[in-house]
Amino acid sequence: MPRYLTVEQVKAYCRSEIPTDDDEFVDAACDAAEAALDHACQRRFQVASGTSALLFVPHQSTSVLRIHDAVSVASVVENGSTLAAADYQLEPLNSLTWAGEARPFEQIRLLDGHTWYTDFDRATVSVTASWGWSAIPARITQAALIIAKEIIVNRDEVKLGLVGFSDVGGVTARTNPIVRETIQHYKRAEAWGIA
Repeated sequence: MPRYLTVEQVKAYCRSEIPTDDDEFVDAACDAAEAALDHACQRRFQVASGTSALLFVPHQSTSVLRIHDAVSVASVVENGSTLAAADYQLEPLNSLTWAGEARPFEQIRLLDGHTWYTDFDRATVSVTASWGWSAIPARITQAALIIAKEIIVNRDEVKLGLVGFSDVGGVTARTNPIVRETIQHYKRAEAWGIA
């Protein structure tokens, strides 16, 4: 089942521009649109459920540890020792952007001038959290609809909203300006430079 879209949503969005009996192709377009957004933003917009532990490798001499999107953090273990909640802060603060939009935490900052323990390239930090988002952002769903519609409408000339194929078979750079503008604030810092 698609994470961001349903076949019914795409059909309603495309109205009469697509065949209504081709659910399998519409479903595949949903998956492709979601994969394109995941790649462009370097994150998955999945709704968090349950908790699990993930390992991370801190950069040397830094107080900031980048983590996957998390709606809550249950524990942080550094080099075998559990940190007290007062030893670090989750960011963005208050789980909000400056514009007031709810966002998951994506980094942990050690306080009081401490830096993360490093051991060359070994994972020295374990974070137990509820990974994901509290809800899929409406703008991500809108971007996925636009990309899915382009895939469907341009069935013979696939454009994917992000990558296109010319009629002679070569790959051409193509970005839908609405999609590009819609997702730019959802890109992880690690994603800049990815088309």
